[in-house]
Amino acid sequence: GSFTSTSGNLQVPGTNTTVFSITGGAFYHNSGTVTSSGASTPTITTSVGNRLNNLTLTTLTSVGGTMYVDGTFNIGTLGTFANGSNVFLKGDYTGTLTANTGTGIITFNGSGNQNFTTTKAPNVAVNKPSGSLIISANKNVGSNWNYTKGTITWGGFSITIDAASTSTITNGRFYDLLINNNNTVTLAGSDCVITNKFTITSVTSFPASVYHFKVGGDIVFTDAAYTIGTATQKIIMNGPGLQTITGAGICGFNLEVNKAVDSTLVGHWKLDDATGAIGVDSSGLSNTGSLINSPTWVAGQDGGALSFNGSNQYMSIANA
Repeated sequence: GSFTSTSGNLQVPGTNTTVFSITGGAFYHNSGTVTSSGASTPTITTSVGNRLNNLTLTTLTSVGGTMYVDGTFNIGTLGTFANGSNVFLKGDYTGTLTANTGTGIITFNGSGNQNFTTTKAPNVAVNKPSGSLIISANKNVGSNWNYTKGTITWGGFSITIDAASTSTITNGRFYDLLINNNNTVTLAGSDCVITNKFTITSVTSFPASVYHFKVGGDIVFTDAAYTIGTATQKIIMNGPGLQTITGAGICGFNLEVNKAVDSTLVGHWKLDDATGAIGVDSSGLSNTGSLINSPTWVAGQDGGALSFNGSNQYMSIANA
């Protein structure tokens, strides 16, 4: 047989170990919300064929089980996700999570746009066939980030890996990434691509991996004691614009600069040669400049510099 919930709010107390479980038959949650409340540690279990529309939790200490949710998953004010819990979510993730520890996983797998508004999650998987996962604020993710497919709209916000446990980043795709877990971080699947800023504040080691960090923006190191497990693992700086490395920590990785050449560039004259009658073109395009009427070489901020008299001294460059 089957049970159909068509609308409204189906409320179950969170005072028992198992508050909602489908063990036989069919459950059709056409619309409405299932709500579990109470300061306890309930288990909620559904299945692929017996899915919830909306699920709301209210003042629970923790929640466990396997939950398939097609609509909004509102965790209210939740303490934590129990170890082994799994949420397969096609809608939005809202509410407040106190602690993002444990092995629980939230998988975003909806075909439409999904809003990730909660600032914390235990472990995150992104496996969207279409639509976009919309990040609306900086997020703290406990241990693992697993990207399979789908668009992520970052909005300029960051992901921080900060649970004090071993972490794995699989096929990482980020805008800003900050590692602050005081434990190990392993790269898997493919290189970890960071469009903007990469910050390491607390980590013990990066275990052996054939994959690298590819960073398009600035890099900040403030951890002075971490190690890497593979001598050939690299941080590759490949952004299109100016990139800087700052901080008081260490760069335990090999550092590679692999920045694409600007296709519109016709020359780069640093004018720091300190001697001679020409200005060397550092672009590799050989558009050398000729110094006219003997401007004077002087000491500069970095190497030599040129001093022009402001009247008849200049550098002449042929049409490029």
